[in-house]
Amino acid sequence: MDSISCPECGSDDIVPIRYGTPGAEMLQEVEEGKAVMGGCVLDEESPVGLCRACNHKFGRLGPL
Repeated sequence: MDSISCPECGSDDIVPIRYGTPGAEMLQEVEEGKAVMGGCVLDEESPVGLCRACNHKFGRLGPL
């Protein structure tokens, strides 16, 4: 997640939260530390970013 900083601590060490059943590409992103898995259940309030500095989840998916 380029040029986004954490609203809680200001860190720019942010990764996207991926939802759904993981495939090979998603598993590789997670293994490389480029994303984290958010699970298979999501709604409009599901967060889209995770700060690796303070573990704050933020943002919202919005209308599905």
